Amino acid sequence: MSEAKILLGIVTAYHPSRWHRRQILREQCLKNSPLPYKFVFGDEPFPGDRKRCGIPDDEILYAPGPDTKKHLHLKSQTLFRYALEEGFDYCLRGCCDTWVYPDRIVKAGLEPFDYAGHFPCKLKLGGTFSLPFRYINYAHGGCGVWFSRKAMQMIVDTKWDEHYLDAWPEKIDVGFGIQFPKPPWYWDDHFFGEVLQGNLAYDDPLRGQPWEAYTRNGISVFEDTQLFLNDEPERPLTIHDPGVHKPNDHTLDELIEQIRKQNVTAAAVGRAGATERAAGQPSETDKRKAEEVQSNA
Repeated sequence: MSEAKILLGIVTAYHPSRWHRRQILREQCLKNSPLPYKFVFGDEPFPGDRKRCGIPDDEILYAPGPDTKKHLHLKSQTLFRYALEEGFDYCLRGCCDTWVYPDRIVKAGLEPFDYAGHFPCKLKLGGTFSLPFRYINYAHGGCGVWFSRKAMQMIVDTKWDEHYLDAWPEKIDVGFGIQFPKPPWYWDDHFFGEVLQGNLAYDDPLRGQPWEAYTRNGISVFEDTQLFLNDEPERPLTIHDPGVHKPNDHTLDELIEQIRKQNVTAAAVGRAGATERAAGQPSETDKRKAEEVQSNA
C-alpha cells in the first residue's frame, strides 16, 4: 500500500503581527519537514504586502477575498481545493500561531479518520462526565484540524452562507440548562463542523447527539486533546499559540461561571441529603423519588 499524501496548510494574514509567527514556523517547526506545506493569504490590504510577507512565492496559496478573520473560510476552501486538485489524501490545517510537528503527524495513524482535532466545548458537570455541546461541537481551528479527502470535498462543495447563524437565538441552550452566547460571526472552524454534521436544522433532534450527527453524515471523527492541544512537548502534533493568554474574550468565563454554580448547587444538595440520611431522615430527593413511585403505581 502506498503512503498517504498529507499536506500541511497554514492560514495566515498580511498583518504585521503575523510576520514573526510565520518565521518561527519556517525556521523551527517546518524546517526539514517530511511533509509539503502551504501558507494561505487573502487579498493584499496594501500594495506590496506580498513582497513584504517574508514567504517565498512557491510556498503560498492566494485566496480570493479580504485578508481578515471573518473570511478565513475562503482561505480554507482555497487550501482544500488545492489539496484535492494535487491528489493529497489528507490535510492538516492550522493557523500561523499553530506550532506543528510534521514528523509526528506522519506517524500519528490518523488515516482512518475524516475529521480529527480538539473539541474544547464540552460540559464537565460534577467532574464525573464530559459531553460535547449541542450546536458548538466542532474541532478548534487554532489547534490544528485533520481532514480527509471526503471531508475536504464536502467543505469545498458547500456554499458559504454569511447569514447561517441569523436565525439562531442570542443565547444557545447547549445542554443541562447552560446557555452560550451566539458567536459574533460564523467562524470557519464552526463552518467545518456544521458542514460535516450535515448542516442540520437548528431544531433537528440530532443536535442532541453531536457525535451521531457526524456518523450519519458518513464522517468518522477522532478527538485527542493530548495530540492537538497540550503544553507538554513530548506528544502533541500541534500546539495552539503556545504561552499566550487571551484575556479579551469573556465568553468562556461566563460559561464556566454558570457551570460552577451548577456544580456548587449539586454539591450542596448532595451534602444536605447525606446529612439527613445520617440523622435517619429521608432527604428531599428521597421524598421526591418516593412520590414518583407512588404516582406511577
